[in-house]
Amino acid sequence: MTVKRKNKLTQELFVFPWVLAMLLLVLLGILFSRGRVRKKNVETAAGLEYIAQQEQKDPAEVDRAIRKLENDARRLQAEDPESVLNDPLDVMNGDDDAVWALFRDYVILGDSRAVGFSYYNFLDDSRVIADGGNTIRNIPDALDTVKMLNPAYVYLCYGLNDTGMSKYYWETADDYGKELDERITQLQAAVPGVTVVVNSILPATEAAMTDNPAWRKIPAFSEAAKKVCEKKGVPFVDNDALAAEYMSTLWSDDGVHLASAFYPMWARNMIEAAAKTDLSVSNN
Repeated sequence: MTVKRKNKLTQELFVFPWVLAMLLLVLLGILFSRGRVRKKNVETAAGLEYIAQQEQKDPAEVDRAIRKLENDARRLQAEDPESVLNDPLDVMNGDDDAVWALFRDYVILGDSRAVGFSYYNFLDDSRVIADGGNTIRNIPDALDTVKMLNPAYVYLCYGLNDTGMSKYYWETADDYGKELDERITQLQAAVPGVTVVVNSILPATEAAMTDNPAWRKIPAFSEAAKKVCEKKGVPFVDNDALAAEYMSTLWSDDGVHLASAFYPMWARNMIEAAAKTDLSVSNN
């Protein structure tokens, strides 16, 4: 064998393993690519199946699922030691507006006192369904709007006119409690899964009660509302201590309406009552 042929054979033997290695890499690349395509096809099929399943669901069921996730988030926030729900003074000593961020997926129903939530630009006007002179008898008028908004929480802020005009509607506090029970049931039927939160009735000053003695019924009517909440297992917002502390400074000259500075503290009470009830339900 000549030297030239020897050298050529040596070169071929040297190159062959590299060619083989390159072929193997190409083959592996093809197999890997096919595997990725196959996996992608499987994932796409699974995704399409999931979308089809979701499209078959009742929209109300989807809303309830979303609401549950939001409520779970609220519970986690309430369990956090740094949360404003467990340390409400953080809201008042820091940024008063922090409490408003906690109002999510809500509607407020009420009278002229409730109007202040939107009048002072604390909350969205479209979610504060309130007017001067309103009582719990106006709740049916709001049902269509409440259904459309489909909130997770409905906060009831009535009582001033309920007691002021009680002689026309309810002879006793128990009579008032019975009708409040019916109104809560109406709301629960209109929006399945909703949490109705009932505020205690904010008091009037002594001067105001002198002008309108019917407002002296406020404590009895408020207690009747509390009993209804206990019976139905819905949150009751006890505002008595807050009112006693600030009535001399944050009640208007008419003795019944409220200065804007009262609303963040009132709102904090409402959020706390709802959150505590959520925690109680989740722990049972």
